[in-house]
Amino acid sequence: MENKKSPVFVGIMLIGLGILIFTGWWWPGIMLVIGTALGVDKFLQGQIKEAIGLFLLFLAIPTVVFIFTNNIISATVFVPVLLIGIGTLVIGRSLLNRAQN
Repeated sequence: MENKKSPVFVGIMLIGLGILIFTGWWWPGIMLVIGTALGVDKFLQGQIKEAIGLFLLFLAIPTVVFIFTNNIISATVFVPVLLIGIGTLVIGRSLLNRAQN
């Protein structure tokens, strides 16, 4: 099966690139544009969970860059909290999957 992107994906990428040219916010703005385009493409294919996951992942990258560049939270606090949060999600997901089976 071909992995062709939909016209909506291409349209969102073009709009996003146009906005990035106007604003000059290439990094990490390109990550937000890619995440939005991929998320909408998955959403239109009926893959809602994947769409939300992709969008949140690509939204997290500019958010983390903003946090670190503006010294909102220091890395010595953010990184451990992030690791604890991811570990909790992994364990919780594992327990939910086990309970469903």
